Amino acid sequence: MDIKECVKHMFNDFFISFSCIVLMMTVYLRFMGLDSVHMRDIGGGLLISVLTSLSEIILYSKREQRRTEALVRGVIHFFVVIGIALGVSARFRWFAWGEPRHVLTFLGMALGVYFVVVAITFLQTKKISDELNDRLRERYRG
Repeated sequence: MDIKECVKHMFNDFFISFSCIVLMMTVYLRFMGLDSVHMRDIGGGLLISVLTSLSEIILYSKREQRRTEALVRGVIHFFVVIGIALGVSARFRWFAWGEPRHVLTFLGMALGVYFVVVAITFLQTKKISDELNDRLRERYRG
């Protein structure tokens, strides 16, 4: 993957993750009986989205990666993303480390957002590759 593709992927994941975070925040606050999301909280979600998108530089490589290398980079990236999400959440005092239930709730939310972003990105990439493959088939058939 070249740097242009990496940056494009970062921007795409930023918008998906920020949308998911705001949606998750809204659902969580409704569940807790609160009516509104504060700008400070949206700023925290924005910070998480920016930092996790920038962390994708871990996945960037100028050359083709072997399967093991890609897996190791993916695992490292996963833990970095979860660490960023929990660290920023704790910094904004969205939970207290001393409350295991709160930590597990935010960990679950972070995992949910992570897997939704991965799933949406995978589906987008699959759709693009399927369209390219169809065009190639049409081109070489006729």
